[in-house]
Order: sequence, then C-alpha cells, then structure tokens
Amino acid sequence: MTELTSNPEFKKFSLLPAELRLKIWEDTLSEPVHLALYAYELGRWESSWAQTHLSLVFHAEELPHMLIDVPLFMVNREAQQAVKRWAQKQGIKIQYHPILAPNFAFRRPIDKDTDTLYVSQEDFRHFQLEPLNPVCSPFLTRLSFSFPIPRVAFPYCLLQHEKDVLSKVVSRDWGRITEVLVVMNGPSSVYGLLHDNDLDGGLVQQRWEWAAIPGAEEPLVWDPARRTFTPVTQGFWNSPEVSEREFRLLAERAFARAIESDGYPGDSSLKVRPVFVVG
Repeated sequence: MTELTSNPEFKKFSLLPAELRLKIWEDTLSEPVHLALYAYELGRWESSWAQTHLSLVFHAEELPHMLIDVPLFMVNREAQQAVKRWAQKQGIKIQYHPILAPNFAFRRPIDKDTDTLYVSQEDFRHFQLEPLNPVCSPFLTRLSFSFPIPRVAFPYCLLQHEKDVLSKVVSRDWGRITEVLVVMNGPSSVYGLLHDNDLDGGLVQQRWEWAAIPGAEEPLVWDPARRTFTPVTQGFWNSPEVSEREFRLLAERAFARAIESDGYPGDSSLKVRPVFVVG
C-alpha cells in the first residue's frame, strides 16, 4: 500500500470518481521540463561530401537523454496510466531497466526547437573546432552547416576570461542560433552531470534546467542601428544580481569581431540573456 491509499485521510480514495482520481494522480506528478539544458558531447557532427561540396550536420537527437525521476509510476496501474499519458505529452520515453530501481528509466530526448545546448568552458574549443576538422581539404569549394538548435548556453566564466569568444559561433555559416544564454552559475565542466547508462552503454544526464534572473527576465536584443545590445523594454531591467550595463558590455566583448566586421549580429535580432542553472 502506498502512503496515498493507506493514509487514513485517503482511505476512501478508491471510491472517488475515476476522472477525479486521474486528476489527482496527474497533479501529483512533477512539473514538466520547460527550460531544459542539454550538455554538449563530442562526436555528434557528421560530414558528407558531394563532389567539392562539404555538408556538416549536427545530430542533436544523439545527445545523451535526460533522466526524469517519476516515483509515482510504481504505485498502481491507475497511476501508471496517468504517468504514461504525462510522459507521452512530455516526449519522455519509458524504458525497462533491470538494474535501476524501480526497474524503469524515464528518458527525455532533447527538443531541438525549445531546449538549450549547454557548452561548458572545458568543451568550448571542441564545440568550435570539431566541425571544421574536414575543412582542410584542398578540394573544398563550398561549405554548408546544419545546426538545428536555435538556443545555446555558455558559462559566464568563459565570456569573462576571453574576448570575442562567440563571434564565430553565431556566424552566418552556423545559421540558426538566435539566442545565447549566459549561465551566471554555470559549471566550467559537465563532469558529474553525465552518467553511464548500463542498459545500452551510452550516457544519460541528470535533470538540468535554466531559470531567468529576477529583474532580468527579458533578453537584450541586438540593435543594428545603434550597433549594440539593448533591452526589449526600456527601463525593464532591474536586477540586483546583474546590471544591464555590465552585461551589455560583456555581450559586446564576446561578439567584438562580428560587431566590428558587420557580421551576424549586424543584421539579425540576436538575443542574449543572463540565467541561472537550477536542478
């Protein structure tokens, strides 16, 4: 018996209408993952040649899945049905696992349209250079990138220590990156975040999400006329954690070469925002 059904306050739980019981089960489930961070991992770029044209594709779907804790699944069959519906809505895969207790793993793959790729300071050089390894060929006449994730996150320490660190990352070649998150408490390494998955030999990662900083919920947006980053709503930024001026200067420093050469930020609505890691 579970606490929900054995507790005297709930001894008549089974007598409630089925619709109400299901609603209670669903309300007991954890909050959906809305602002997920997925750690970058080497080896997800694929290169293919068509005569002298090189295509580079980043396979985000191959990144380690996020493990979600759902203890309610083992309560009873009715709870299992509620969990299955909830998991289907969240894109979570339920996998039998003979080693983990309670023998099921709830794995959430990245949603390329809504989730964020986190690149640690330790992995940044690999992230920047890995797709360029095949580019040294003397036969290359055309190069195209396919990077399907519009939002990428970097730790504050990376931008703080290196100038012009993000100009190449948001160049026209990469194409789809439209928002950069600066994780103020982001770790320089994701060691400890990723774990071995004994079932298929791959990696999985713990649940990891980002949250907006109070007073700095709106991003700064690139203003091509003024050639700087400005708040979406003037006067809105009022954060005791991060001043608007300091963060704007940090962003301009990170994109210095692109700004000076009229690169990607010059004709795009690129957004940058400071965030915290939670989870």
